[in-house]
Amino acid sequence: MKIYIDFDHTLYSTNDLKSDMISCISNYIFANGNFEKYPENFKKIFTDLDVIPIQKDLNSITNVLQNNLKRPKETTLKIKYNIFALAEKFSELFGCDYEKVKAEIDKTLDNGQKYLYDDSIKFLKELKEQGNEVYILSHEGNDLDFQNKKIKGSGIFRPELLNATIVTKESKAELDKDSINDPEVTSINITSPKYVRPKEVDYEQGIFIDDRPKDLENLYLSAYKNEQPPYKTRIYRIARENGTYSSSDLNVPYSCGVREVKNLSQISNILNHQIHVNKDER
Repeated sequence: MKIYIDFDHTLYSTNDLKSDMISCISNYIFANGNFEKYPENFKKIFTDLDVIPIQKDLNSITNVLQNNLKRPKETTLKIKYNIFALAEKFSELFGCDYEKVKAEIDKTLDNGQKYLYDDSIKFLKELKEQGNEVYILSHEGNDLDFQNKKIKGSGIFRPELLNATIVTKESKAELDKDSINDPEVTSINITSPKYVRPKEVDYEQGIFIDDRPKDLENLYLSAYKNEQPPYKTRIYRIARENGTYSSSDLNVPYSCGVREVKNLSQISNILNHQIHVNKDER
């Protein structure tokens, strides 16, 4: 089988990573920032905004950073939704050395094994030992290098766990070439980088595991477009406890074809059971 697994919030606790990266910035600014010059610098950089008050207090710094590590339309400062863009701008605001702040963030990313969920390594290893092809299928999040750095830093970028990673710029689903012009997705093999096209994803036979409703809905349409219901389940929604999208609605045309689970161990049990059923049928 070919199995395509989402990375963020599925294998990897991205929320915990975000919290730690923000702490890197907060701690550095708290220790080294020029708080007296901050209002003046703010007025120079954000000429159309009132100065956002920030005290020399970790909670005060952290709250402002958290409020601005979102999509620009959701924030006051409209900084690109990227931890490094945020770090650079706040380094400028407080007269800090951005390269030193960046080094602290890089160190956090490079030691990302702790952000993997407890069941992630075991799950990937079992899939590979059973002879499956295993791929990460992930969005780049407007920064391909950052996404790849997260994946590499997690420690799963190993041939005994993965065949390759596929990091998309667009939808994870099969793309309409007439309207989207078949954009590239980047696939990093364990041995060497290369470019592949979305059509190389096996939508007709592959198994897909994801947490985000929008991606699941798109994958559903691609995976079952040549089939008639009831569908044999090939899409799994992972809804981890306190997950970012666990309580969000999933809107698909039929109730069949998608199964919700709380963790990867449940998927492993389901797939193992299906393997035994298939052997018995043969």
